[in-house]
Amino acid sequence: LLIALIATINGTAAGRDPLSVGEAATRTMIGAVAAILLADLVVILLVRG
Repeated sequence: LLIALIATINGTAAGRDPLSVGEAATRTMIGAVAAILLADLVVILLVRG
């Protein structure tokens, strides 16, 4: 769900320009990886804490 939200926001902001779509895809991948790492860290801290 978190990744879908990131992709939707970046995709909506990209518009129809091919260069913008490529940049949005890159931002989506970076944002998705960061979100996964942060969510994993939060879960680990809550379980072990």
